[in-house]
Amino acid sequence: MGTTGGASDGSEATGATTYCTSLEVARFLHANDGADFSTSTKPTKTTVEDIINRMEDLIDERTRHAWRAVTVTNEYHDYHRDFYRSGIAYPTGRMPCRCVHLNHRGAHAFTSGTHKIEIRDDGEFVDLVLEANGYEEGFDKDYWIDYENGVIYFKGEEPDSGRDTVRVTYEYGETAVPGDIKEACIKLVAIDLMYSEDWTVMTMDNIDKIDLRGKVDAWKKDIDEMLARREELLIA
Repeated sequence: MGTTGGASDGSEATGATTYCTSLEVARFLHANDGADFSTSTKPTKTTVEDIINRMEDLIDERTRHAWRAVTVTNEYHDYHRDFYRSGIAYPTGRMPCRCVHLNHRGAHAFTSGTHKIEIRDDGEFVDLVLEANGYEEGFDKDYWIDYENGVIYFKGEEPDSGRDTVRVTYEYGETAVPGDIKEACIKLVAIDLMYSEDWTVMTMDNIDKIDLRGKVDAWKKDIDEMLARREELLIA
């Protein structure tokens, strides 16, 4: 079982927009005569980018994944030495594997001093990633990591048995934003703006204001379908 701290789970991403841009939102809404938001528009570019960041967090939370670099700090996992995950192919031969599944797949390489795999050993946490501690990553070493699936296998040093005996700080996320995630983010931002007091100022004459509710309902349906397809199961 794993728990996290963060956006809602202790994860943090950079303040830059990734899933869409303010210009893409403006063009989608036919606002500003097709130009980007700025310091003189209402809402401002900064306001729209803040909304984009919030919607990126919402997308990550709903899908349990990310298409940008996200840092998770102090994600805890239980560990039981007498529990074996049978039937998992170990790289050096078929044998029982002792492991923990991170709450997110697509983990990035662990770097000493930045990321951590801390295991409780005789009541004290020891960081396997910190070079000074002398542990090594590798199939025939102390531990190895399936980065794609987000699994840490313990071969040499093992955590104590019990609750929250593994604590991990890591980064995860893809490097490219797929089209459906971009579209979902644009529509989420557009819906947020429509509900804001700035909407009537931003709205152009060629937009049918009477049918806004219908537009929003259709966008919500699109968003739900797109994010449902991207939602990932959390392995306990």
